[in-house]
Amino acid sequence: MESRGRFLAFRLMPGTDLIEGLQAVRAEAGARAMAIVTCVGSLTRCRLRHADRDAGTAYDGRFEIVSLVGTVDPQGQHLHLSLADGDGRVRGGHLLPGSAIHTTAEVVAVSLEDVAFAREGCAVSGYRELVVRGVTSR
Repeated sequence: MESRGRFLAFRLMPGTDLIEGLQAVRAEAGARAMAIVTCVGSLTRCRLRHADRDAGTAYDGRFEIVSLVGTVDPQGQHLHLSLADGDGRVRGGHLLPGSAIHTTAEVVAVSLEDVAFAREGCAVSGYRELVVRGVTSR
């Protein structure tokens, strides 16, 4: 579905939960549909759910954010994160709450103006999946 967009550039501060920070910016911008364009920074704690796993894994230490992609909406988010440790080992997966920013998270996101994201149960996947709806006014 086609939509106009408004770019948002911002920095999240040390100690902020990455998901909570993204949701706060989304709410302040009044975005019903937001997508992450790019993010660099560092984490001191991270929780990821790896592929084909039901539970999350916690990592403590200092990690560089290599990439962050996904969608954010008023009902939730679907974010995938890649991070590297001091030896250059990269881990990645589904970002879970409880990931704390170490020094910074420099983010560029886009607020999609003509659509709203929602999450609904999907008979095919068995998960709550993204639904994109057109909107005509704010």
